Amino acid sequence: MKKVFVIIVALSFVLAFASCKKEYTCECTYTGFVYGEGNVEKTSEVVYEGTKKYAEESCDDFEETMKSLHGDSASCKLK
Repeated sequence: MKKVFVIIVALSFVLAFASCKKEYTCECTYTGFVYGEGNVEKTSEVVYEGTKKYAEESCDDFEETMKSLHGDSASCKLK
């Protein structure tokens, strides 16, 4: 599951740097399992570069990916 997450983040960074426009940060909060601690709240950020519409759509897509990996506990917002 970590490999899938790393691949998704890597692809997001590639897409984020494909354009030379304004940067937008997508912040995702989700519940993840940590051995010895159980379920803990974690936060990930992905930076998208381009139009606001592109960043919103990408952040929504990233949220869906996070939900598929971590259940409905994932929530992403564009900053």
